[in-house]
Amino acid sequence: MVFTQWVRFAALAIPEDVRNALGVVLLAFVASAIVRVVFSLVKTYLYDPLSIGRIMAKQGIEGPPFHPIFGTTAELNAYVKSVPESLPLDEDHDSMRTVSPHFHMYFPKFGKRFLYWRGPHAKLVSKDPGLAKEVLLSQYEFFQRHPQDIKMLSNFVGMGLDNLTGEKWAIERRTLNPFFYHDPLKGMVEGMVKGAEPVLKSWEEEVARAGGTAEFNLEEDLHTISGNIIAHTAFGTDHEKAKEIYQTQREYVNLLFQNLHSGWYWIPGFTYLPTQTNVTMARLRSTIDSSLHELITERRKAAERGDTASYGNDLLGIMLAAASNSTDETATEFNLASVFNNAKLFFFAGQDTVATVLTFTLLQLARYPEWQDRARQEVLEEVGETEAYDSTTLNRLKIVGMIVNETMRLFPAVISVSKVATKDMQINELFIPKGLTVEIPIVSYNQDPEIWGDDAHKFKPDRFEHGVSKACKHPRAFLPFSMGPKMCIGKEFALMELKLVVAMVLRRFRLSVSPHYKHHPYSSLLTRPKYGMKLIFSSRQASKLEH
Repeated sequence: MVFTQWVRFAALAIPEDVRNALGVVLLAFVASAIVRVVFSLVKTYLYDPLSIGRIMAKQGIEGPPFHPIFGTTAELNAYVKSVPESLPLDEDHDSMRTVSPHFHMYFPKFGKRFLYWRGPHAKLVSKDPGLAKEVLLSQYEFFQRHPQDIKMLSNFVGMGLDNLTGEKWAIERRTLNPFFYHDPLKGMVEGMVKGAEPVLKSWEEEVARAGGTAEFNLEEDLHTISGNIIAHTAFGTDHEKAKEIYQTQREYVNLLFQNLHSGWYWIPGFTYLPTQTNVTMARLRSTIDSSLHELITERRKAAERGDTASYGNDLLGIMLAAASNSTDETATEFNLASVFNNAKLFFFAGQDTVATVLTFTLLQLARYPEWQDRARQEVLEEVGETEAYDSTTLNRLKIVGMIVNETMRLFPAVISVSKVATKDMQINELFIPKGLTVEIPIVSYNQDPEIWGDDAHKFKPDRFEHGVSKACKHPRAFLPFSMGPKMCIGKEFALMELKLVVAMVLRRFRLSVSPHYKHHPYSSLLTRPKYGMKLIFSSRQASKLEH
């Protein structure tokens, strides 16, 4: 009350003509701000997408009609709801209608390339692997993640390697590369075994209690295995805290994907509204960040106290040893902010992608007993009864590797890669305007008969018998780890982990598909089974009877 009276008295003390002038200035300022906001919104949500649409239409590239703000989200959501909840488990592995409905809808309608909109963002999709080579390799420096994608992803994977560009990216890549070289990887096998062993032991105990056969819903268990492995190998003695952070990240991602598919995500300012989902996501982000900061701080304090000889020889230790004490995210140098961001990235990317591939690999082994038998025989011959795993042994598992590759072809963890053009450019006969996003349809490449032959929808691991380069008609068409300078840094780590876990499972169990399994792969940032992965495990003794 006193403050209000004071303001009123102060206002009266100002001459009337001055008050009028101030009012006019204030009104003009507010009006100018409103005009700027309206202009920006109209430009982003109407003018830019329509302008790009006209440019592409002149080049003969068609697509579904554009709708302001929501783009084609409503049309895609309606199509998803029309797909049966349970798909047939037959020889035709066409997963596109559930994991990438826009590819399944629009390629047949518009041909080998089309334009569609995610919210207001125009996206060009092309079945030409040559365009992927230009975007990801030849001219990669002119294609970056869309700023909105970076903002979305950085909330749970940080501003690490995956979201960086230019000199900052180059410095961090050079710093982290040594951890993923062949020699360091050889020393990680023991940690991988330790990470996987508890879950496999629990499966053995359950099978024994059930009399030799038991049904499991494997998806969460496989995420636990992958989480344990990255925690042991990359975060060493801090693996329990690492697992907690990863679980929180997964909760966040599930809520994020709900927002993305709701359509409301694309409305300006929606993410700042205090909806129940947004509030929960903000709380989870805070938990992730505070837990990770605590983990890093404790590791640094332990080294400074002399509790350990160094920061450690795991990924966290290597990063801390290389980092300056600065926490400036804008600095070019590798510093503590770099450690924080890349730790967030490897928690998620190092676990979820591998767990996804493991999930569908075990499904394929269960569906195709002849390949399961061949892979098990190879494991028994190479590993033997001692189960002494090492990198040399894992490299000799050729059949297992073929099965993993074929699974990644039919059920890729990442269905597409999107990059936005940072300038106008000409790529062969195609003009790419600045601001257009080029989406590389990995899952469409993987099931294209022109690339893989008439049996493209069949599960045939022997197509990889002579290596990836000879498996298909286009050497750049198989992209489970992307390609070019920004190819996944953890490729060899992931392949080694995949072979190891598959080998450990095959030595213990025989797999078959549960009658309760509902087949519905879908994409939630990564490819997942919508209703879990229910398989039946029989004891190792039952498997031995086969040999």
